Amino acid sequence: MMNDMWECFKRDLKSGIGVVEWNLLWRRWKFSNESVTTVFKKNATKNGDKIAIRYMDDKWTYKRLDQFSYQIANYFASVAGLKAGDEVAIMMNNKPEYVGIWLGLIKAGIIPAFINTNNRMDCLMDCLKAFNCKAIIYDLEYYSALTDIYDELNSVYPAMKYFVWSKDHNYNVIDSNNNTGPPKFVSESFCQYLKNHCKNSLEVFHKRNFKDILLYVFTSGTTGGKAKAAIETDARILLAASGQKIGYRLRNSDNIYLPLPLYHAFGGLLIVAQCLINGITITIADRFSASKYWADCIKHECTIGLYIGETCRYLLAQPSSPYDTQHSIRAMCGIGLRKEYWNQFKTRFAIRHIFEFYGASEGNVYLVNLNDKEGSCGFIPYYYWIFLRLIYTGCIIKVDPITYEPVRNRKGLCKMIKPGDIGCLVGVNKKISPIYVFEGYTNKNETNKKLIYNIRSNGDSGFISGDLLEMDRYGYMYYKDRIGDTFRWKGENVSTNDVEAVLQNYVNLKDCTVFGVTVGKCEGRAGMAVINAEENEIDLQELAQQLIKRLPPYAIPLFIRLSTNIELTGTYKLIKYKLRQNGFKPQLTDDLIYYFNRKSNTYERLTNDLYECIESGELNKNESLNDNDNYEVKPTISCESDYQPLVRVIECDPSVGIASLPEQHVKRVLKNKSIAFNIMVLGQTGVGKTTLMDSLFNTSFANESARSHQLPVDVIIHYYDLNEKDVHLKLGIIESRGFGDQITCDNPCKPIVDYIVQQLNISFEEEIKLKVRTKRHDTKVHLCLYMISPIGHGLQAIDIQTLKALDLLTNIIPVIGKSDLINKEELQRLKSNIMSDIENNGIKIYRFPITEPEVADINNKCNDLLPFALVASNDFITIDDKQIRVRQYPWGTVEVENKSHCDFMHLRDMILKVNLEDIRQTLEESHYECYRRHRLETMMKALQTDNSYEVIRRIVMEKLEPRLKAKEKELKAIESQIHQKFEQINKQRMDEKMILDFDRQRLDEDIRTLEIRKKLLNIKCNNNPSKSSKTK
Repeated sequence: MMNDMWECFKRDLKSGIGVVEWNLLWRRWKFSNESVTTVFKKNATKNGDKIAIRYMDDKWTYKRLDQFSYQIANYFASVAGLKAGDEVAIMMNNKPEYVGIWLGLIKAGIIPAFINTNNRMDCLMDCLKAFNCKAIIYDLEYYSALTDIYDELNSVYPAMKYFVWSKDHNYNVIDSNNNTGPPKFVSESFCQYLKNHCKNSLEVFHKRNFKDILLYVFTSGTTGGKAKAAIETDARILLAASGQKIGYRLRNSDNIYLPLPLYHAFGGLLIVAQCLINGITITIADRFSASKYWADCIKHECTIGLYIGETCRYLLAQPSSPYDTQHSIRAMCGIGLRKEYWNQFKTRFAIRHIFEFYGASEGNVYLVNLNDKEGSCGFIPYYYWIFLRLIYTGCIIKVDPITYEPVRNRKGLCKMIKPGDIGCLVGVNKKISPIYVFEGYTNKNETNKKLIYNIRSNGDSGFISGDLLEMDRYGYMYYKDRIGDTFRWKGENVSTNDVEAVLQNYVNLKDCTVFGVTVGKCEGRAGMAVINAEENEIDLQELAQQLIKRLPPYAIPLFIRLSTNIELTGTYKLIKYKLRQNGFKPQLTDDLIYYFNRKSNTYERLTNDLYECIESGELNKNESLNDNDNYEVKPTISCESDYQPLVRVIECDPSVGIASLPEQHVKRVLKNKSIAFNIMVLGQTGVGKTTLMDSLFNTSFANESARSHQLPVDVIIHYYDLNEKDVHLKLGIIESRGFGDQITCDNPCKPIVDYIVQQLNISFEEEIKLKVRTKRHDTKVHLCLYMISPIGHGLQAIDIQTLKALDLLTNIIPVIGKSDLINKEELQRLKSNIMSDIENNGIKIYRFPITEPEVADINNKCNDLLPFALVASNDFITIDDKQIRVRQYPWGTVEVENKSHCDFMHLRDMILKVNLEDIRQTLEESHYECYRRHRLETMMKALQTDNSYEVIRRIVMEKLEPRLKAKEKELKAIESQIHQKFEQINKQRMDEKMILDFDRQRLDEDIRTLEIRKKLLNIKCNNNPSKSSKTK
């Protein structure tokens, strides 16, 4: 046990250091507003001649990939007529151009969407309708797939553009069978155009931001609905790629073998990102081949291998070969390696490390097995619960074994599982990192289906993965199954609703249901359909052809059961639970069950013997149940059919009440919660700080006025509760008395800086506590109004010194106090000089955001007014029965709230009406995060000292020492009991031995006595023979 705990400690220590390193890296990217394109550009500049992608015998350097992507960007931005924000589908096979095309699209600001090349008919159409598709880029072989859906596609997107990638053709009109008849649509072959026109094109580069939408990838998720386009942002990909490099211990000299489809998020996004972001070479194979896997790794000198789903079992099923150990692969990374094959795979192929990974394309929770724990897909740290509360989102909740609904406690919160139990993995949304926030899908309704609320605390929300995992006592996770209306087969998530829709169209809306069943030792679950019909009512062979035409190969039900007696619930839904338990075993039912033969593409009757062959794995080798030589199996596409789906149209009210959700959210947030806002007014005495606060919040705070002789600088905070239309504001006003008043005061801004840093540190220390308080008042300084005297030509030395010291700690808005003391020309000149001083000294002030269209215009205008020229007053006059706040002079009256007299109303509106929440958010995401990064760096340096390891070990051992002593005491008591029992048994044994010895002695004496008597008798007989004869 102690050895296991020590191994956990080393594991957690390494992961903790890796997490700190990862946080520092992505926060630096966020601070500099990096994106995938900017990071790739730096890599291309640094590693221009380094090989980025290997494909067959072709080698793409970073320079070539960069130039090709710019050609793509120029073509689609200028020639093709697409613009930034347009969404484009990509349906292509594995090749370097696939990467170059989507990289070029994002450089032009176009959003690509990866389409599964196995999709056909309704599945393909659902994918294209999941987003606002403006164009399709496809390989020549998928022309027929697009032709099948062209009529429906044209009705939805009449202005759709088609672009075909074909190096062997230089014409635009293409027919899939090379026939000369007129095609259904015209496609532009841009390959030849790039060769002829775009070689020397200018670099069109769309300015991308850290949190921009990068692209879409498709997943069925756990809700079982239609295909959903998951949103992937630049931030998520940057964070995931950097995290994988640290977790997988990747090196810049590595070469990753990529045989997985590029439309998958794992291979086509995360692994390709290692090339684009981290400068690691990747080798792309056109598809997975078990017989060529190790030969390709040797040929291309790969050092990292990838797997997914059943691919490892396919490799083990291959005959032994010298290639098995002649490769240079040191580690395998992937998803879905079964525990029973783990050590066998490592031993046979001489693999040093296996990094099992868990994650969903759209999810916000990720797991990685860092230390080769057999069968584990990752872990939750055992020791670092303090940091875990800050950085980790994952938790496993209890679910009902039948309905899979979350089990909740009396407070309505989700119950967490105990070690050894099985539950559903949930990722709680945390804004500390973009990768810990569930971005969702393009369809908001589908996004809401994947959200779960009140997980750990009331009001929180998170992403429900739909995967059942088991956790052991040391935090290791083990994947068990999927829940909901999906199942996983061939490494793909299959939506049961999609399959049921295709089935119902053919069986004339008869009751049918689809679910996943386990098949022998195969990974995942194969599809099984139960149809409420008799054998003579359905032509199974025609059904097979329809399924082949309309579904990907992995989604075709492997088994079909015909039943006339299916149990229904009270709401007329089929009970899947019992059907799933029975599976496809013929002995458990009298219904007919059929098996899909992939070689003949027909359904055959499932007998008991055939069932035993499937379960034992014998049929898998002969009937290609596994398709283990080629992972990506292309379906047989039939030609035109007269089959028309039967569609039922139901009219309903389009409004279901979702539009009220924002109002519900606002009411819930504001019900019993006040909003904290702390504002510091900084300036020399007499500039009007107190009067400005009274005017700004239209009240009288009645604070004691400061006096100019106070020394040293005194920082005082007053809290006030303000209410307006059921909104509660906890206002904190921080005064700085004596600031700038004393000529001999060294570093007058130090007390100010110390106070702001102290408040930031309070929040940081609170976060790293083991138990964070849910109700904690925020004392951070959200805004500093820096008041500048109107007497002067610009900023004074003390102003520059103070502003430079504060600009990284809080939001600063410069204002000119008592601006009515100078005329307009002097005021405008002073404003210009102040802004010049701010820019020349590199001072960062708060700018009102212009990214949101609703407030962009007004914020932009008010940014031009900086610094605000203010007039404040506590005097009122009555004009037209209204109280007007004014400053009166012999020559006239200045109205404080008149925008033509001063900028006071602009300042109030910008701070309180328009941008108060943005000010709070900017402090959290920029200034506070900068401070947190500094503190984490300090902690990291402390960890890297020579004695840090011993210090941590001593701290942990001190915490474990009471438990060890208690355990030793318990063991001693048990040992004493054992000794007493032993002594008792030993004494009993000795007593029994004594008795036995005594009995043995008695028997020995009796034997000796008998011997003596016998001898005496013999002697007596020998001495008297005559007497003896007479006696006879």
